[in-house]
Amino acid sequence: MGEGNPDLKAARRHLRMYRLGIPVEWVEEPFEWSRPQGFSVSRQYSKGPVKEMRVVVRLDPDPGTGGTLLSYKVWAIPANPLGLIAIPIQIGLISHKQFGDVFHRYDKAAGESLLANTPPDKPVYAPGGKPRLDLLCEKLVQQDVDSRLVEKLKQHIQRTEDLALSRIQPYVLTDAWGASRRELLDLCLKAVRVGLLEFQWDLLCPLCRGAKESFDHLKEIEPTVHCDVCNIDFTANFERSVELTFRPTPSIRPVAREAFCVSGPQVTPHIHVQQLMAPSETRTIHTNLEPGNYRLRALDRPGGLYLRATSEGRSEVICMYKQMGWAEEDEELDLATEVTLTFENQSDREELFVLERMAWSDMAVTAAEVTVLQLFRDLFSSEALRPGEKISVGSLTIVFTDLKASTQLYRTVGDAPAFGRVMDHFDIVKAEIAKEDGSVVKTIGDAVMASFRTPDAALRAMLKAQTALFDATNTEGAPLLLKVGMHQGPCIAVTLNERLDYFGTSVNLAARLVDFSNGSDLILSNAIYTDPEVQDYLHDPEHRCSTERVETNFKGFEGEQFEVWKICHSLSEAPPAQS
Repeated sequence: MGEGNPDLKAARRHLRMYRLGIPVEWVEEPFEWSRPQGFSVSRQYSKGPVKEMRVVVRLDPDPGTGGTLLSYKVWAIPANPLGLIAIPIQIGLISHKQFGDVFHRYDKAAGESLLANTPPDKPVYAPGGKPRLDLLCEKLVQQDVDSRLVEKLKQHIQRTEDLALSRIQPYVLTDAWGASRRELLDLCLKAVRVGLLEFQWDLLCPLCRGAKESFDHLKEIEPTVHCDVCNIDFTANFERSVELTFRPTPSIRPVAREAFCVSGPQVTPHIHVQQLMAPSETRTIHTNLEPGNYRLRALDRPGGLYLRATSEGRSEVICMYKQMGWAEEDEELDLATEVTLTFENQSDREELFVLERMAWSDMAVTAAEVTVLQLFRDLFSSEALRPGEKISVGSLTIVFTDLKASTQLYRTVGDAPAFGRVMDHFDIVKAEIAKEDGSVVKTIGDAVMASFRTPDAALRAMLKAQTALFDATNTEGAPLLLKVGMHQGPCIAVTLNERLDYFGTSVNLAARLVDFSNGSDLILSNAIYTDPEVQDYLHDPEHRCSTERVETNFKGFEGEQFEVWKICHSLSEAPPAQS
């Protein structure tokens, strides 16, 4: 069990456990590593038979076999006579055999698939868990879910160790299962619906990026979270810090939600190098970097040194931390992907140097991503924030639609037939939105508010929706025309009428744009129009889109001039737009 302690500096942690009824308590130094060559850690004990212990792990190429040589070394100093007896037995015999077995198992599994990595012990099912697993998998197949993926999920639940099973990340499994990200996410969401899986919302620290807290429902999320490792408070947001993960339901296979009490390399995979530097210490490290942007920072210190790894960068770089901050802090340094880094700590205190990749992992299913999916909103409509709570979702594409001349439609064909046509139009629009991984946020009369993660997806969906609606209603007299306006920008998530909703300036602006549409065009804000993928789509001759730039003002945005773009396309033999 671990606990944070503000008196312990440089990410040290105070840990305790009981071994054979004997209390063991220690302070763990921060792990030091250079990925992927190895790591080390030291522990200073205040209770128990051990006074001090140090572990050093090295991974080096084996030129003879083409594989990897692993060395795992442990040094321990006894604290009392019991330690003199316990250390040779526990470390020299018991741990030696246990670790050896694990290493040989990993070596055997290295060339095999994830599914072949069967744990040595049989999984412990809940009473009736095995037949329940079989039954619910059959239920998924009956709902037209790919039987091959259902079988993969079944084997994963049966054969994966508890620790990995307690936090299933669908995107991590895509390559091994031979499926797309969307297929696996849909599988997990539908598995939750039938009772095979449960989901949880994990809150990730922006610095160490570890899951600090987990909640079963969005309404339980607190807007402010504390990370005891980084000793910071951070504000939750859907774009980066809220991740959706899955686990089996306890009625099938109970797995504990366990977290590592240590902070080793795999807990923070975005950190490439971590070194604890004494005052006035200089240390040189040779490492290999993936191309991209990095930041070198000192824990609990403001600022950082920004680095970019490229094939043409410098092969030797000196990174100097002074009392007032980093030398060359205002510059971005180019360094080679194979580089020798010299760290210099010229401050008067111990510093923990952290070299981290700036890009966030794309393996997380973020709340911002999943809450715009139509499938998620259909299956879990009650997933919403606490009333009055507001959380940033980052940048979304917001779309508003409206039926052209709907009032005239009711007067022409009568209330009942008109209402039926309006309901059918919702089905058509919703289907095209869902095909592009968007979702209907709400309907207002005969209007729709929808959300998408990317502008190009919204553009494709709404062009197809306009055409599909025209084709479906062109045989019923006057075809229905769909007015469309869209804008991209930062949004805030709220709960409105017990459903997840969005508001903010971006939403207000998108709502104004739809009034400028005549039903055979789309009105795009400049933020949408200038998106690179939107530009690629519009300039593809196959799509036969024409564009017209317009400057205008909007109600509620007095004093501001807006540049918007009218996108026209063919709606079969669409009639001329009426005023």
